Amino acid sequence: MPDNDTPSFSEDELEDIKRAAEIMGMTVEELVSHSANRYVKRVKEDARKLIYNPKSIKILK
Repeated sequence: MPDNDTPSFSEDELEDIKRAAEIMGMTVEELVSHSANRYVKRVKEDARKLIYNPKSIKILK
């Protein structure tokens, strides 16, 4: 197993990423960062939904 978990992309996939970045008016780095942030946000929201317990005590204000 490789020590580095860096993903590798085919030339077609790299061209698709570059094209998407160009369409959105971003650099490739900005697009990747934006996509990663959105992914992390969705994962956190999904985790919160799984943790949510409808029978827990709620403080009403």
